[in-house]
Amino acid sequence: MIIDSKKATIRLKLYNRALFVLLFSITIILFFSFNFYYNGLMGYSFTIWISFFLFIYAAYFSFGLIRNYYYFFYNDMGQKLVFRYYSLAHFSKRLQAVEIKKATFYKFEFRKKLLGLQSYVILYQKVAQNIAKYPPISVSLLSKRQRNELVTSLTMFQKVQ
Repeated sequence: MIIDSKKATIRLKLYNRALFVLLFSITIILFFSFNFYYNGLMGYSFTIWISFFLFIYAAYFSFGLIRNYYYFFYNDMGQKLVFRYYSLAHFSKRLQAVEIKKATFYKFEFRKKLLGLQSYVILYQKVAQNIAKYPPISVSLLSKRQRNELVTSLTMFQKVQ
């Protein structure tokens, strides 16, 4: 089974850019086409309106940062469970990968943080006589169906019930 959040990642990036361009364009068109630049709109100056639209965009952008969206790819077709992921936050595009042999995969667990806004999967692998715990991987961008498929797939391979 392959789970890929490529479509959701592209959609999120397009929404971010489109929202910014839309808000900025509407503001500029309104103010220059109706001469609001000098007179103001509803008693507020051009600067106040620009600040308002920038605040809306910053709030939307901050919500994405709080959700901690990650591009996520999972493949269980071969001898290994392959996880590839990277943060969608600006300036942190380092691709990370985890490959666990199916024979050594021990268990997994899901955790939620910040009132359920952030979802993580934590992987465990049996190494010699110990259990290794991997850092949490954000799956906040995955749809409910994709999360259920991930749970079903990982449950097939885990050693602990």
